[in-house]
Amino acid sequence: MGIPVREIKGIGEKTEKLLARLEIETVDQLVHHYPRCYTTYPEPIAISDIKTGQRCSVEAEISSPIHLKTVRKLKLCTGLIADVSGQLFVRWFNMPYLRNTLKQGERWIFTGTPIYKDGRLMFEQPEYCKKEKYIQLMETFQPIYPLTTGLSNKTVQKAQAAAFEMYREEEYLPESVRKYYDLEPVDKALKEVHFPTGTENLMEAKKRIIFDEFFRFFSALELVKDREEQALNHYIIPMEEPVKRFIESLPYPLTGAQKKVLSEIRQDFSGTMAMNRLLQGDVGSGKTIVAMTAMYAAVLSGYQAALMAPTEVLAQQHYQNFRNLLSPLGISIALLTGSTKGREKREIKEKCASGEIQILIGTHAVIQDDVLFDNLAFIVTDEQHRFGVKQRDAFMKKGRDPHVLVMSATPIPRTLGIILYRDLDVSIMNEMPASRLPIKNSVVGTSYRPAAWEFIRKQVAFGHQAYVICPMIEESEKMDLENVEEYARMLSQALPPSITVAALNGHMRSTEKNEIMERFSKNEIQVLVSTTVVEVGVDVPNATVMVIENAERFGLAQLHQLRGRVGRGKAQSYCVFISGSEKEEAMERLSIIGHSNDGFEIANEDLKLRGPGEFFGVKQSGTMNFALGDIYSNADILKMASEAVDYLKKEDSIVFLDETVRTIERGQSTETEFSESMKQRLEKGYILPGQMRELFSCKEILAQINQRRCVAMVALDMKCNQLNIKDRIAIESRTVNPYNNSFELLVKDLKRYKKNGYRMILLSSSRTRAKRLAEDLMNEELPAFYSEDFDRVLSPGEIMTGYGKVKKGYEYPAVKFVVISESDIFGSEKKKKKRHRMYEGEKIASFTDLNIGDYVVHENHGLGIYRGIEKIEVDKTVKDYIKIEYAGGGNLYILATQLELIQKYAGADAKKPKLNKLGGQEWNKTKTKVRGAVKEIAGDLVRLYAVRQSERGFAYGPDTVWQREFEEMFPFEETEDQDLAIEATKKDMESTKIMDRLICGDVGYGKTEIAIRAAFKAVQDGKQVAFLVPTTILAQQHYNNFVQRMKDFPVNIDLLCRFRSAGEQKKTLEKLKKGQVDIIIGTHRLLSKDVVFKDLGLLMIDEEQRFGVTHKEKIKQLKNNIDVLTLTATPIPRTLHMSLIGIRDMSVLEEPPMDRIPIQTYVMEYNEELVREAISRELARGGQAYYVYNRVKEIADVATKIAELVPEANVAYAHGQMKETELENIMYKFINGEIDVLVSTTIIETGLDISNVNTMIIHDADNMGLSQLYQLRGRVGRSNRTAYAFLMYKRDKMLKEVAEKRLAAIKEYTELGSGFKIAMRDLEIRGAGNLLGAEQHGHMEAVGYDLYCKMLNEAVKEAKGMKQEESFDTTIDIDIDAYIPMGYIPNEVQKLDIYKRIADIQTDEETEEMLEELIDRFGDPPKPVENLLYIAKIKSLAHEVYMTEISQKADTVKFTLYGKAKLDVAKIPEFIASYGNNLKFTMDAKAPYFTYFLKKNSREKNVDARAVIEDFLNGVQEKLKIAQDSVKKE
Repeated sequence: MGIPVREIKGIGEKTEKLLARLEIETVDQLVHHYPRCYTTYPEPIAISDIKTGQRCSVEAEISSPIHLKTVRKLKLCTGLIADVSGQLFVRWFNMPYLRNTLKQGERWIFTGTPIYKDGRLMFEQPEYCKKEKYIQLMETFQPIYPLTTGLSNKTVQKAQAAAFEMYREEEYLPESVRKYYDLEPVDKALKEVHFPTGTENLMEAKKRIIFDEFFRFFSALELVKDREEQALNHYIIPMEEPVKRFIESLPYPLTGAQKKVLSEIRQDFSGTMAMNRLLQGDVGSGKTIVAMTAMYAAVLSGYQAALMAPTEVLAQQHYQNFRNLLSPLGISIALLTGSTKGREKREIKEKCASGEIQILIGTHAVIQDDVLFDNLAFIVTDEQHRFGVKQRDAFMKKGRDPHVLVMSATPIPRTLGIILYRDLDVSIMNEMPASRLPIKNSVVGTSYRPAAWEFIRKQVAFGHQAYVICPMIEESEKMDLENVEEYARMLSQALPPSITVAALNGHMRSTEKNEIMERFSKNEIQVLVSTTVVEVGVDVPNATVMVIENAERFGLAQLHQLRGRVGRGKAQSYCVFISGSEKEEAMERLSIIGHSNDGFEIANEDLKLRGPGEFFGVKQSGTMNFALGDIYSNADILKMASEAVDYLKKEDSIVFLDETVRTIERGQSTETEFSESMKQRLEKGYILPGQMRELFSCKEILAQINQRRCVAMVALDMKCNQLNIKDRIAIESRTVNPYNNSFELLVKDLKRYKKNGYRMILLSSSRTRAKRLAEDLMNEELPAFYSEDFDRVLSPGEIMTGYGKVKKGYEYPAVKFVVISESDIFGSEKKKKKRHRMYEGEKIASFTDLNIGDYVVHENHGLGIYRGIEKIEVDKTVKDYIKIEYAGGGNLYILATQLELIQKYAGADAKKPKLNKLGGQEWNKTKTKVRGAVKEIAGDLVRLYAVRQSERGFAYGPDTVWQREFEEMFPFEETEDQDLAIEATKKDMESTKIMDRLICGDVGYGKTEIAIRAAFKAVQDGKQVAFLVPTTILAQQHYNNFVQRMKDFPVNIDLLCRFRSAGEQKKTLEKLKKGQVDIIIGTHRLLSKDVVFKDLGLLMIDEEQRFGVTHKEKIKQLKNNIDVLTLTATPIPRTLHMSLIGIRDMSVLEEPPMDRIPIQTYVMEYNEELVREAISRELARGGQAYYVYNRVKEIADVATKIAELVPEANVAYAHGQMKETELENIMYKFINGEIDVLVSTTIIETGLDISNVNTMIIHDADNMGLSQLYQLRGRVGRSNRTAYAFLMYKRDKMLKEVAEKRLAAIKEYTELGSGFKIAMRDLEIRGAGNLLGAEQHGHMEAVGYDLYCKMLNEAVKEAKGMKQEESFDTTIDIDIDAYIPMGYIPNEVQKLDIYKRIADIQTDEETEEMLEELIDRFGDPPKPVENLLYIAKIKSLAHEVYMTEISQKADTVKFTLYGKAKLDVAKIPEFIASYGNNLKFTMDAKAPYFTYFLKKNSREKNVDARAVIEDFLNGVQEKLKIAQDSVKKE
């Protein structure tokens, strides 16, 4: 994804949002946001010489004080400046500080573009600076960036400068290519484009960037072409004798160009690949006859052919031409357009599908889903530039890789055409039929109009016809209509009555247009006055005159297209271009078309004049929107890039693949996900079949890769059947051990490297630090020097320090080379703290993980299955509903705005829960039963809490200097959650209340550090600390940790467990009694009667849930009156945390430590070779490995087998049935590194923290539960090394679907802290059981986890005596379309999430925020989404005034009240009266309601229901609601 722009120094939330508008979200996107132009600072001139509209600079004195005034909220600064030649008015907006900056009498240089405004010449917003600074500026270029409202050029410049400090573009071009084309290195070019140092350098830099843009464009085209090329020719079409006879029978001979193209098509038809050809022919060059001949050949071979044209008129004309020439030969032809009548349409489709119709001609109607062909072999698209790529693609999908011919009359210069249409073979027809006479052109002014009309009269007298074209006037569609109509009226008055003049424009209905064209082609209309709708169109050979009004408004290519409507018969034709502009450039452009009839020459000139964007039209160019490149003016670079792509395709290019197997897996999963989602959309009709091929398949890409020279880089050599691997090379590389700020260690290592003849490079991201490092090393008598020449070859034993940044150092022992990075030496830099958001009672359900088929709980109807979102129309109003299926086939549809009523069901086991019946009683019974049980536990919890609150404990003093020093020695950076937990723990200790805090966090999240700091604090105040842990091994491990952390401080730590002899234990107990031991760490031995403390102040318990009942009782006695800190790794979900927040103090660690790396997880068949390799690799980097085998019977054999596989490893095994001493002995050895591989059952699942174990192999992983796999995997990856987990299952075993899903899930949840996410079922239920006791388990099962939490929360509040708010739901059902359209948010999960969040909206402010986010993420919301936001706001307002429902039926709106609504009943009559006859109140026993009549009779105008509802609710709020008891929405 890249580094977010927010990481850039100086960019805050506001700038981040503004940049996002420009589609800049990452640093990479920012540095590729190029300046649109550059300004230079000109030599200053005199005020008298300045010209309006031309940027200039003047050196002048401020001749009047700068005045500040406010005009319509704008602060305006104005003043006068003068030099000897005259004076000039200046003004600035919203820069009030200028009044103090610019003083009267001072000389400054002002730069800007003078404008003429309010009757005088002035500078608006000019830049200003002193002469010295200006002289420097004159030598520079200032980049001007594309901006958006609110974002200044200065801000972008600053951001670019900061971005380059953290960004470096990787060079991808081989040096040979760069040298050959004389290209700058890419990072240098990028920098130069943003910070130019001179004209020449800038030109060179731009050349490189433009080259890159073209190069990427062509590389993409290459892939497209390769894909197209892979379509084999399934239809061999010979063009034999009958085709020759057809050509001979034509009324005119073919031109040389036509024959050439037919010969190319003949070759394509008989080649090995399907034809994919572009036929470019000038207007009237005879493209249609070529297409017709080829289609006739296809039909003769027994296939079908189809032609698609952009307009009905054109399709109709093609159909006539084909019928005239092919029907007599027995060919069946049909026409299918939008206006084909229903019955005829059905008939055509049936005949087409059966193969009866041999040639189908039509418009877009041809590509509709229900148009099917029996055997389509050849498709032709006419005027291809009028269709989108997707439409052409959909047309292709009508057959199985048919031959494709696309025709275009928009000429593209040949050289460019060949380069740009690399994916198509290009044929060009630029020869006119011999019988055609060239058109005579004349370019004239408007004064020539009467003469032109006279000329039309004469031509009509000879029996010919004429066209007159008027331009489309952009300012107003209406003016355009009047223009054509007006012109036709004027012309018919000027011409004799015998001449029929008609008008035609694009706003007419199709039938009307077709009728006029029909009459014109039959010569019933002699003069046709039209807009440009005739540009693509009908053949009227009898038309010989074309008059084009306002010709200067059109592009040359368009004028050429228009002119092509005449000159199609044998008579001489004429074209008159009337220009409404006397401007030189307009006349110059028109003179080009006046002198030439060659479309290609004209296109060339047009391209020069107008640039490619306008020429191709942005839509037309598709991927040709280059940021800096311009395909015409940079045609030379375009050619270079095209050559380079061809060159790099050849043998000498090498492709590098990183982690091939993972890459292929990733590709396949992306492809599967894509095709699955596409299939669903296709079924629902959201997309065209062609869109399925938007992605290249893995197969296609691998086929490409196999044809090239590749190097695949992998961490583990895994079998990869998709690639042909010729050689395997093993490169040994090691990571550098961190020195954690220890200079002595670094020097020691460098001396060792030097002795072994290594070459050494030390890198620092600060030049000064790198230089200082070299000096320090020289003082240690090491041969070190600083240099920036990285091409330099080092001698063995030399040390070079340099400026550069690598995340981690590395060593290549084979070539004796080592690179050490700054973070290896000094540790990684601390990241900025982000603001922490406190969690107040969050809404319970999270929909991010809700999938179709999941169980959900509806508060009122019970347990059902979620079946997705459906769009339903009721009374002409469309809304999205959530469908839930219940037992007995019942379905419940809930408005998507009512999402808060459902939650995802989480049960403890994977067994299916029993569904409830809609309308049955069992759900209510279940709820009542659970509510009772919850009440009981809430009471107990609250009582316990009250007792603790009433007693007073010891208050510790504030942090001492030692405490701060001790905390600073922590070698890692605390996570934000850790900081909060430490702070909370200390606060508890410093207060008089007795601490009882629970710290819960995922495996390896730094709970122990919190305990260590609390213990240290207690010792500071002379108190003793006991740390109780469940196992001996864990005790030993914590002991080691504590001793290591406190070694520099006078703290006595001792251990009490079975690892100590009886004599040692006795000694420890005596010391403890005398107070000579500060911290005692031990197992349940600490709970024995003979353990007596002198002054115990803090008890810490690790994994409390693992102690038995008797131990827990003893702990309770020990707890009496002392502070207690409990640690647990069982994730306690946030929701439950919220319910318990007031009962037990709790800190949750959800954020992983800084340098933790997610565990690389592989799921695969069992493979001995891989096991050997994985273990050997781990041992080679000095690590250890776990091998989990969960059957005690065969575990010894497995251990023996692994010892055979990896003879160099010391292998041992452990399982739960061993004697405790034996087991602990093995574990102890493993911790101390004496054992390399531990084969074990799942007993290692909890507890041990051994940072050196970083490979785990799990045998038969498919037999384990999800959370068990997760806990097991959590035993590795506890340091900053990459850890590997291999989940293996038996070879050739068909996995059960459940097991497969489980393995897939664990593989997917590699990110840190997934313990909270993984199997909401497994862990959340376990977490709750531990906290609340097992008896609650069944109740939680019955109603689902979320609802249970909600009930518990309510019960706790009640037990605490907090006032319970009235609970009722509000539904809104009014006649407006309110849903999220598929096209706006296609992803269903995101859509659900947005629905959920919209449903939670309560204030205008939240509505605004949500709207902003929607615009930011998905673009401007359509009307139905805006309505959704409105409903959410209304719902919140209605809930506040005790409405349970607002429903609208036609012209009435019903407001139903909650039975216990706290409204002032006495005021209701007065309130109703204030609404006249429009409001009525009904006192219903069940639920009273108001009825509002939007209109009393049919004469009344429509009233906006939305405004009425809002106004009404506000009225209730103000006039009826009892103020002191306001109720918030739940």
